[in-house]
Amino acid sequence: MWTRGVFILIFSVAVGIIAQLVLKKGSFNLPDFSIQNFFPIVKEVLTNYYLIVWILFGGISAFLWMLAISKLGLSFAFPIAQALSIVLIVLLSYLFFAESISSLRWLGIFLIIIGIFLVTK
Repeated sequence: MWTRGVFILIFSVAVGIIAQLVLKKGSFNLPDFSIQNFFPIVKEVLTNYYLIVWILFGGISAFLWMLAISKLGLSFAFPIAQALSIVLIVLLSYLFFAESISSLRWLGIFLIIIGIFLVTK
């Protein structure tokens, strides 16, 4: 089952996760949104290194996703990609941004991991 499509899928998820982490880092200094702040926010987005990297990585992830689903069934690829993304984003947000993870969320992560295992069998 470990085909080229699966490796592309995993790489797409990894690049997409990096994009989300970079987006979070780049969003720390954005002002609160209001009509008066619209143009300053647009300027900040267009000049923020992290947000530029987010756009680049998001595009790469989308391209890889397209390649992955051309080789794999969507009913296989989509649940795997979503589940891996959820698990890894929660864990990496804990590590990089000190976000808390409740015991209920840990239970959810455990159940998602079981789900990934079942979908791949």
